[in-house]
Amino acid sequence: MIVLILVWCLSVFSLSGRLWGGASPTCLPVSGDSIQARHLSASLPEFNSIAPDTIVLPAPLPGVVRTLHPDEARRIGRLHGVTLDKPETLCFAVPMTPLKELQIQQAMQRELGRQTLQVDILDFSKVHVPDGELVFPRNALSPPANGDVNAPLTWRGYIQYSAHRRFTVWARVRVWILVPRVVVTAPVKAGETIQATHLSLEVRRTYPFEPDALESPNQAVGMIARRSLVPGSTLSLRWIAPAVIVQKGETVRVETRVGAARLVLQAVAETSGRLDGTILVRNPTSGRSFQARVVGQGQVQVGPSGYAHLMHNEKR
Repeated sequence: MIVLILVWCLSVFSLSGRLWGGASPTCLPVSGDSIQARHLSASLPEFNSIAPDTIVLPAPLPGVVRTLHPDEARRIGRLHGVTLDKPETLCFAVPMTPLKELQIQQAMQRELGRQTLQVDILDFSKVHVPDGELVFPRNALSPPANGDVNAPLTWRGYIQYSAHRRFTVWARVRVWILVPRVVVTAPVKAGETIQATHLSLEVRRTYPFEPDALESPNQAVGMIARRSLVPGSTLSLRWIAPAVIVQKGETVRVETRVGAARLVLQAVAETSGRLDGTILVRNPTSGRSFQARVVGQGQVQVGPSGYAHLMHNEKR
């Protein structure tokens, strides 16, 4: 049974197309999503009688030859009002050429758009590709694991060879840039406040698209280390956090505004918080608790909904 299925599949394939690894001088070149009347008219002049952009068949995929046998050509002709006396066997193929490293380099530089970036191409798809626009999307490039700029990255791209078709390619690359980075110069324990003496600014070879990279030591001074920081490592925003400026049990100044109305009162912090963080505070007059945003040392704010809540508490 398996043998019969295999023979059937091979026979169907031989009627419609065959694999093709590169240029095929005997086949008619075709690009786009379809084979049109203009592609047939050079060998079958009867098709000159219909509009040249009339679609007659789907175009073959890159690497596949589409064979048009006489009986099929007659059937297609009848569908479009064309009579064929002695049609010849035709084949169609998407022109293919080897993918070149220079193409890849140029496509990547267009996408990255910064002349100071360096792209080292280590390997790439060794295939024949159709003619079209080679694209390596920026969002298809992921940062190296653990920040190791020397780690090879797989960057997937494609060739847009028709309006609705793409041919996938890939490359193994290193992408780097020389830029100033904040570097740890002295050990810092987790939970410790970072001082200026713990940091320096150095030019480092690094991955260029680090969303958490620091550009100045001042961005980290006074912050709390989320983890132990080792000398020689590049500091990242994800490794630091603002210092706690409101402590649990502390009396804080609460302010809220609605239009011209403004209410200020004293409350007790029930949780600790950092700048711009949200904490729970308790109105000592009413005994009720509500959420507030930390805006400074010992200062919090509540929004318009909090104003009504505070006024209710005060009236009680």
